[in-house]
Amino acid sequence: MKHDSKNIKVAILYSHDSEEHINNVNRFCATLRDVWGFEAVIDTIKRQETSAINFRKMQHQFFTAFNKIIVVLSRGYKLKAEGFSGGVGEEYQILINDLPSNPQKYVFVMLNSSNLNDIVPVGLRGYDVLDLELTSNWTLLNAKLQETTVSIFPPVNDSMRPVQTKTIQTDVIKQKLTCKVFKLIGRKSTIANKIYRINLDLKVVISNESDTNLEKVLLQFNSLEDFFDFDDFTKKPSSKIDLELFKGQEEVISLPSLQIHSGNCYKFLSQDFKISLFSKLEKVDLFLNFSEIPWEDNFEANYLNVSDF
Repeated sequence: MKHDSKNIKVAILYSHDSEEHINNVNRFCATLRDVWGFEAVIDTIKRQETSAINFRKMQHQFFTAFNKIIVVLSRGYKLKAEGFSGGVGEEYQILINDLPSNPQKYVFVMLNSSNLNDIVPVGLRGYDVLDLELTSNWTLLNAKLQETTVSIFPPVNDSMRPVQTKTIQTDVIKQKLTCKVFKLIGRKSTIANKIYRINLDLKVVISNESDTNLEKVLLQFNSLEDFFDFDDFTKKPSSKIDLELFKGQEEVISLPSLQIHSGNCYKFLSQDFKISLFSKLEKVDLFLNFSEIPWEDNFEANYLNVSDF
């Protein structure tokens, strides 16, 4: 609610830092009275009203008989307040005790732009401080003293606007290229419970589930050199196969038949057999562990057909 400035009595508290600072505060008080129309009072005025002023009585009147109190912050004020020194220290003690109950009563200002850490006592940190070197802050000071607002905002609408929603797509990409075991036939031969030969035939099915024709797909698997010697072969098997897959196409690929002898059998069973597909869409890996196959010892009866490895 706006008040008549003639009815607003304003006390000004400050520190006598220097003659220049005292003169600046006196001019500030005069401006509030002459320009802005507030009944502003400072110790300079009170000291002229009586020849022997009682400063404690004056302090008591400032806190009890005035509507508003302006505190002019400065380096000297901070130093005396935090040390509870002199009249400033006594006023500061009353101020920090009364401030939580009457926050609207107090206005904090600085007459010269300063770093707040240099002028604000610890008990007043966090409160708004008006820099009166900025012309716009005089309007805010006027509003604070009259307890009115500067900016008028419209009332809250009875209904809120509906929220425009949108669906956020997941960043999990569906795999477009797949590789699965189609058929696995394996057998092993043993002597004295030791494996001396493994035969393996493996077929995989490659699926292009994308909407794109894949002109080049590379199927690559463990180098066969890792598992056996090629002395028994007339031609070295390749560990790479080039494919072309149209969109929606499936193709069954037969890997070279394996016949592994002697110590290489255990090496073969102890390692993962890795099949990889490379395309412009993605890379797909399939890992097989042949040690998990329920191999049989009987050479004649150990064929396996595995559709879901």
